[in-house]
Amino acid sequence: MMTTPLLSMDDVSLSFKTKNVLNHLSFAIESGSCFGFLGPSGAGKTTTIKLLTRQLVKDAGRIALFGRPIEHATPNDYNRIGILSDTSALYERMTIEDNLRFYAKVRGVTGNNIPTLLERMNLADDRKT
Repeated sequence: MMTTPLLSMDDVSLSFKTKNVLNHLSFAIESGSCFGFLGPSGAGKTTTIKLLTRQLVKDAGRIALFGRPIEHATPNDYNRIGILSDTSALYERMTIEDNLRFYAKVRGVTGNNIPTLLERMNLADDRKT
């Protein structure tokens, strides 16, 4: 039985004037998975995030959040997804555990499950990094 991905992009393309910045990007994120973008500057990571958060509009393809077209995403949908942490001197000076506690506080949650999350992501030994 196939499950509906929590987040998916299917054949998504975007151009800025004559510059093609995303060319037929496709991926799907299933429930319970951890997903991250890696790539050099200019690879399209920030552009992809801006499409997913509706700061930009795709030229072609399909984007779905919780099985529905991204165009129908609600504020409650965005409350259900994680936070993107951009490079910043503040965050680099904080440990992994402190970053998680900081974001838990920002999101209004206790952070009581941080030790479990660190174990799940194989980061428990590096929590003070």
